[in-house]
Amino acid sequence: MLLAPMNGDTLLLDKAMLGSTEGTDLSASGEMKIRGGRDYDTFIWNDTAYLGKYQIIPGRLADGYPLAAVTLVPESGYHNRAQSARIGWVMGSLGFLVGMLALAAALSRRFSMPITQGFAAARSQEQDWQPTGIREIDELTAYFHSRLRERPSEDALPWQVESLVSELIDRAKGLTSTERVILRYYAEGYAVKDISGLLFISVGTVKGHNSHIYSKLGVNSYDSLKAYLDVLRRCERLEELLQGDGK
Repeated sequence: MLLAPMNGDTLLLDKAMLGSTEGTDLSASGEMKIRGGRDYDTFIWNDTAYLGKYQIIPGRLADGYPLAAVTLVPESGYHNRAQSARIGWVMGSLGFLVGMLALAAALSRRFSMPITQGFAAARSQEQDWQPTGIREIDELTAYFHSRLRERPSEDALPWQVESLVSELIDRAKGLTSTERVILRYYAEGYAVKDISGLLFISVGTVKGHNSHIYSKLGVNSYDSLKAYLDVLRRCERLEELLQGDGK
C-alpha cells in the first residue's frame, strides 16, 4: 500500500508514503510507471513489475499533483501464488475424483455381493449358507438346496420362482435381434471385449446395447444379469429366454 503524487501515468515515489514492503525491494525513490489493464493495472519501478489497482483521492497537493492510493503486489509473487492455487485445485479435484470412484466401487460391491454370494450358496451343497436379505435370491437358494437334497426328476418350480422366471422371459420378448445376439453371447460366457470383436462393433456400442438389455429385463448390473442367466440355465429355460419372439 502506498500514497503517492501522480503526474499523468507516473507515480512520484520520492514524495510517497509506503506501507508494508515485506517481500519487495520497493522504496520511496524514483518514479513508477502505470500501464492500465482490464482487471488490474501493471506498475513498473526499476524494471520490477507489480500488479494492483489505484484510486485518486479527492483534492490536490500544494504543488498541484493529485494524490493516488495504490494497492499492489509483486508480479512474480502473484504468479507463484496463482500457480500454487492451480496445483492445489488440481490435486483437490483428483482427490475428490478418487474418493468418488472408491465410493462408487464400495456401493457397487455392497449391492452386487449379496447376489453373487447367494448364487454361490445355491450352487454349493453346504447347508449352513447365510441369507442375503434379498427375498428372491434367498428363495432361489433354498429351492436349489432342496433340489440338491431330493434330486427330483420333474418337480415343478415354486410359484415364486416360476413367477420370477416367467416374468423375465416375458420381458425378453422386447429385445431387438442385436440385443438378443449379445444376450446369447453373455449366456455363452463371452465378455464385452469378446462381443465387440465378434460383432465388429465398438466396446462403447456394446455397452450401449447393455443398458437397453438391462432396462428391458429389469436388471441393474452385469452381475445381476449373469446371475439370472444362471438361474434360467438351471431351470432349463435359458433357450426360452434367448429365443423369445424376436424383433
